Amino acid sequence: QFVTSNLSERYVGNVRKGAPAEVLLTAYPDYPLDAVVDRIAPQGTEDVSGAVVYTVYLDVGETFDSTT
Repeated sequence: QFVTSNLSERYVGNVRKGAPAEVLLTAYPDYPLDAVVDRIAPQGTEDVSGAVVYTVYLDVGETFDSTT
């Protein structure tokens, strides 16, 4: 499972449970991971800039081998 806590309130209305998603890790930008939205926190929190953000939980599919 992958958790992100920076989904802007601007986009939270576009995300639904069960929707396909893609996870891009900074360390491996050429290896996107397929995922599915498991759940979205029902209430947002305020980040350091004062923006409201939501936590999203994603079920990640297959992993990759970065040595190949």
